[in-house]
Amino acid sequence: MKLSRLTNETAVAKAAAGWIAQTVTERPDANIVLPAGKTPVLMIKDLVRSTMRGELNLSRARFYQLDEYAGVEPADPRSFHSFIRRHLLERLDPDVAANARLLCGDETDLPRHIEAHARRLAAEGGAHLAILGLGLNGHVGFNEPGSERTARARVVELHASTLETAASDFDPAELPSRGITMGLAEILAAQRIIVLVTGGGKAQVLRDLFERPASSDLPASWLRDHPQCFVLADRAACSLLKSLAAAE
Repeated sequence: MKLSRLTNETAVAKAAAGWIAQTVTERPDANIVLPAGKTPVLMIKDLVRSTMRGELNLSRARFYQLDEYAGVEPADPRSFHSFIRRHLLERLDPDVAANARLLCGDETDLPRHIEAHARRLAAEGGAHLAILGLGLNGHVGFNEPGSERTARARVVELHASTLETAASDFDPAELPSRGITMGLAEILAAQRIIVLVTGGGKAQVLRDLFERPASSDLPASWLRDHPQCFVLADRAACSLLKSLAAAE
């Protein structure tokens, strides 16, 4: 795992978009695992700008949704499915949307749905690039504390800190208690992994990621042995690291 310490979240987003552009340039039909969230939206805006300027062709790329709230339908603007459609797919060539592999949180058989999603990724060659965020509790996707590195795509109970973060988007009675996610097994099978970390609120978990022993208590720590895992973090998120050298 290597750390790139960048100035701010805009720089992180631009660097992440650069990794996607490089991957698609190397392989136009690349499989790219994509999350939702504040930093990803800036990354996606950069991708859209590059595509509209004719600098990047995403028409053959396959974007795989990383995770989703259970029970939240795709049309709900709070769903990750809706996020990817609004910010990326609806702004680009229809071929990009046609190739997208999205999740539906309102499926009646969620275990079967997420398992089929992971099988499809494997059948299409696995992830060439996985973009991830880092949760305050160390989760990646919805691989919450307690997740082993062998955990596969599944339905999960959301951790209290995840629910606390989600609470700003949902009325208490509607707050999802479960999610569906690609597992660490599918993530670790990716050829390259990029982890986005921004803001001072993530400083403690970023320090833990580099300084604590790898364990299921901090699921992101399982990424440390991946030969092509890169953490893109802004200055605020890096504020508690003892030194850049210690984190590389």
